[in-house]
Amino acid sequence: AANAHLSRDLQTYRVNGAKETAEFFDYTYDEHFGCALPPYIQREAILEYMEARVTRRNPDFFEKYATFNTDVISVTYDIR
Repeated sequence: AANAHLSRDLQTYRVNGAKETAEFFDYTYDEHFGCALPPYIQREAILEYMEARVTRRNPDFFEKYATFNTDVISVTYDIR
């Protein structure tokens, strides 16, 4: 029940910045939402927009390249 309350509250928060600062040059808000948006939009809408941009050319991107709910044991960086 507490998580449901938290989730509902997060949906009402706005992103801390004007929407134009997070718009992709090759996938506009107009293209995604199909209508004008207020200057500050909800986090849920930003997430939907970003997920759609990532998956529109590669629909299985998250299944192929992302792993969730996994413990990270070690990270290395190889500079070449």
